[in-house]
Amino acid sequence: MEKIQNDPPVLIDGAHNPNAINGLVESIARLHEPEKLIIIVGFLKDKQYYQCVDRLLDLPATFIITSLDNHERALPSGDLMQTFQDDPKSYQNLLIQANSIAEAVEQARKVQMDQKAIVIGTGSFYLINKIAIAWKQTG
Repeated sequence: MEKIQNDPPVLIDGAHNPNAINGLVESIARLHEPEKLIIIVGFLKDKQYYQCVDRLLDLPATFIITSLDNHERALPSGDLMQTFQDDPKSYQNLLIQANSIAEAVEQARKVQMDQKAIVIGTGSFYLINKIAIAWKQTG
């Protein structure tokens, strides 16, 4: 996990499989007030994203669901959104679909201003690198 901004906190984590997502969820659960959490998430379609989504939904959070821009293995944001919506645990969470990483960062900034929340980007190394770049460009 890497902090890319201190105040308010913005973190990125390359967790992209069930074991890594499990570790991330456990770390967040120990360190954070769950009602003030924003998670930007996107996966590659060849990963075990169903299991990852189910585990992430153990956290009460605002999820900003996006796709990896112009990546041939990217899971489309609409498909990932459907996976979130189909999970019975999704009732406790706000789900926002973003069509690009830049839009996801913009949405996270808006929600963060209202909630003074911690933002975490996760789901793939490609995604978190793009989040870091977009966050710094818009900051």
